[in-house]
Amino acid sequence: MKAKFINHASLLLTSKCNKYLYLDPWILSTAFSRWFQDPPANAQDILDICSLNRDDITIIISHGHDDHLDEFIIKSSIFRNCSIIIPQLETKGLKRRIERLGCKKIIEVGEQAIEHNGFLIQNLINKEFTGDDTIFLISDEEHLLIHANDNWHRYNKTLLSQIEMATSRFREDSIYYLVQLGIADAFPYSYADIEDQECEKIARNRYLNYSQTINDNARQMCFKKIYTYANESCYNSKIHRMCKNSKELRQEVLDANKEMQ
Repeated sequence: MKAKFINHASLLLTSKCNKYLYLDPWILSTAFSRWFQDPPANAQDILDICSLNRDDITIIISHGHDDHLDEFIIKSSIFRNCSIIIPQLETKGLKRRIERLGCKKIIEVGEQAIEHNGFLIQNLINKEFTGDDTIFLISDEEHLLIHANDNWHRYNKTLLSQIEMATSRFREDSIYYLVQLGIADAFPYSYADIEDQECEKIARNRYLNYSQTINDNARQMCFKKIYTYANESCYNSKIHRMCKNSKELRQEVLDANKEMQ
């Protein structure tokens, strides 16, 4: 298995039989109305993906957040007829959303791994967290890639046990653990009443917490190859945090939000 980083939390995996998994595409659409790629994905990488035979490529959507599901890409004529693998969730909102984009070949994957185009694919969910931020485990005969996405939080015993079971047949140097490290909700920078210095303090503490938790999880699972991805992005609030008058700044935020609605 070969893995190529595309952008944000998006990867392109290639099997030995030259089949492809395109994970969590986010290229053109804004996420949550105002969050966008910066810098954008490499144009040649996207052109290369678009030129692949449609029968050879499958898209994996790990969860329903906009920065992991570019609707413009999914509904395009290039990818509309591709198979799409999604988590087997208790609610069917994600499946219905993809169906509305015109996609018919939807495969739901849960704890029971499936074989697909030279890959073994499994999905795990920590229901004590959000219940819809999921982890995909993707492997072939030699390598295991753990596509953890937003799951930087501390793993419970059940999830650790499930991951340990999946990793048991692989050498330590053949396991790759990828997880997001970044502030995705624009807090505290989008909040008008928080001063710059306090923003910096809050953001620094959040990053330290995320990093420590990721390291603790990796240590418990004895992972040696750990990669953090995502957050090559900007949050467009149209606000320059130079105004010290919180009332005036709050009004700017309200006006900017009205413009973007």
